[in-house]
Amino acid sequence: MRIISRSHSNIHEAILETIGIPDVVHPEQDAAFRLTKIISFNYALDYCHMDNKHSIAEVVSLMIFNGRPIKELDLTKKYAVSLVTIICELEKISITKDEKKEVKGLVTGETILQNSDILVCFLELIKLS
Repeated sequence: MRIISRSHSNIHEAILETIGIPDVVHPEQDAAFRLTKIISFNYALDYCHMDNKHSIAEVVSLMIFNGRPIKELDLTKKYAVSLVTIICELEKISITKDEKKEVKGLVTGETILQNSDILVCFLELIKLS
């Protein structure tokens, strides 16, 4: 059996680990960290911290990418990112409802980007600083 517990402080975490609960989560701390990263990467729609050096972010495709195939953009060399997939807007139902979106899956160098595309990118943070 695996037990996962929530910690309210460093002392609480130490007590939990002492009694044999190695899996301790910090939801408030994690949410605050995630929000800070989204705000500091003002171009990111969503952000997932992987470790101290790597993250995954959803960013809106730049206007200069519109109509161009991925292979022409050289994203890894110019921007230090690897494109994981693309999320496309299929249609807007109404102002009050969410848009319908489609994940393209694996992309190739021939994939053409559009203005409304959301790029899911793997980032190496060391190269960005």
